Amino acid sequence: MLIQINDGRKTYNIQNQDGEIVASVTFNPSNTNILKRADSVADRLDEILKDIKNMESSSKALEEKEEEVKRALNDLFCADVSTPFFNIMGVFSRVGKGQYFVSQVLEELMNIVKEAQKSDEEASNKRMEEYLADYAEGEPK
Repeated sequence: MLIQINDGRKTYNIQNQDGEIVASVTFNPSNTNILKRADSVADRLDEILKDIKNMESSSKALEEKEEEVKRALNDLFCADVSTPFFNIMGVFSRVGKGQYFVSQVLEELMNIVKEAQKSDEEASNKRMEEYLADYAEGEPK
């Protein structure tokens, strides 16, 4: 017997500043658990970023912090989101205005999550309004 479900996963292409598709990432942006865990992951990431400021780029400790960040992101999104991104560039690489690559990745992924969840909520509300409209007069039609 087979049980088939829709797990809500979607695939997003990762495009660089030159418009080149460099990888893709798959996860469920409508997973409400992401928002529940986001604050604790963001706090942990802030701690890690403070910790690495005095580490040498080739240190074992820095490698351990990179792995910790990857695990945290994968746990946050319940999917391997780290591999596609961090095969492009290192976790703590600097991009525009001194921002860490991991910060840019997290910001972009969370924008997708927020937009998906907003869209899902609007669709759900519309569906409920249509369903409940039949009962607005007190009698189902």
